[in-house]
Amino acid sequence: IRQRSLVPADADYLRILENKTALLMAMSCQAGAMLNGASKEIAEACRNFGLCFGMAYQLVDDFNDQDAAVSRSLDMLGMAENFIEEAKKSLAFAEGKDSHQKLVSLCGYTLNRRE
Repeated sequence: IRQRSLVPADADYLRILENKTALLMAMSCQAGAMLNGASKEIAEACRNFGLCFGMAYQLVDDFNDQDAAVSRSLDMLGMAENFIEEAKKSLAFAEGKDSHQKLVSLCGYTLNRRE
């Protein structure tokens, strides 16, 4: 009998991150936009920002904690950088606003909190 590995496959690991952290951030960002009267398009952009930001945040967190055995097979920091780039693209609607710069700074902080 072959024993099931306790280390999740890459796709399983990313799905866990999405369900663990990213969806919470996505829904929080979307709800905040909707409660402030944002259009459907802006609320969706905020949701996408939260989803990508949440994935990056959890990847960096797991990298720092060395919490995920799967880290040996993944470029966690490279993936986090890619998710942050996608998150920043979602903020195009806010360019030139103070909130845009603050969220971009938050993205930078998240990537730089590597231990």
